[in-house]
Formats: sequence, structure tokens, C-alpha cells
Amino acid sequence: MSMPKNTEYSSSLHADRHIGRYVTSTETDNDLCYPASYLLRNPGIPKSIFASVTLEDLSCLDVSVLPGELIDIDIEFVARGHTVLVAGAISTRWHGSCRRCLIDVSGDLSFTVNEMYQQHPEDELIYPIANGMIDLEPLVRDAIVTKLPLTPLCSPDCRGICPDCGADLNEGECRCSTSVDPRWAVLDRLKI
Repeated sequence: MSMPKNTEYSSSLHADRHIGRYVTSTETDNDLCYPASYLLRNPGIPKSIFASVTLEDLSCLDVSVLPGELIDIDIEFVARGHTVLVAGAISTRWHGSCRRCLIDVSGDLSFTVNEMYQQHPEDELIYPIANGMIDLEPLVRDAIVTKLPLTPLCSPDCRGICPDCGADLNEGECRCSTSVDPRWAVLDRLKI
């Protein structure tokens, strides 16, 4: 039985023992915390969750996931010894400004994650299991911020704006003079 991906859930995760899939409930305030004890007692048995959540302050430069924008998380957990492997997909929508012409742009962001959680991690790249809980929020934040586009464009052939008058060159040529500094004029004759 799979859950519809367009449904918004609003609370914590609990096990539905009949279908082996984790769904959301109203037990706590954190949608992204999961108890690790069941997984660690049952190594090799995968468990999955799907949740749609919102997070604040997800941005890199001026590209961001807006407050209230849904983030869909479809994750599978499996324990191997004292390590819990977390793999799955994250998707959301980003918003920003075109780097050339400054108009508002947005796009879909969808990617996979493969990470590890341990109770006492010795490597800083491994997420901690703290107080018996796997908190997915740091993983989701880290993954989204590193996947946001650094140079979003409204289109690959965007011509940008005129540096002198600020006219949008996508709408046509501006009326500025296109004089070239005479010291660089010789480079115009260079054939490569």
C-alpha cells in the first residue's frame, strides 16, 4: 500500500505494523524525528516513511525554498549493526532571481540521499542518533541547501540587462552607445 504523494501530513512518525510502512500521526511536534530502537533491534529489516513537511530558512545566496513550500520526503531506513542507513528521495520547489536579468524564477528540485546515522559517530559526515531518535531535519536541510542552483537563469540564452542603462536586453537592444574603450579596440580585430 503506497501513500499518495500529494497529501500533506502534519505530525510525527509512527509504525503501521500491518504494512511495514511509517506514516505520520499526531504524537509529537516534529515530523522528521523517528525512534531508532526498533531499527537497531531488527537489523536488516527496512522501514519506510513518506512525509510532506515545511521548513524555515532554507536558502543559499538569494535562492531559497519559501516558507510554507512543501518538501516531500520518501525515505527508507535499514540498520546494519550500530549504523542506520538512510536512503531515499527529497523533492521541493525553489525560488530566486535570474542571474542575468533579475526577473523572478523558480524550479523543481528533486534528488536522492544516502546517509548514515550512528549513536556515537566518529566521523563528522555521519549524523548522530541522539536520545534514541533519528532526526532527519539536519539531513534534509543540508541536502537541500547544497542542491539549490547557485546561478539560476530564466532561460539558457538570457541576454541580461544593459550595464549602462539597465534595459532588459531580452526585450530588444537598448539605446546606449556601444563605444569600446580604444585601448581594447585592437582585440575586436583579433581572429581566433
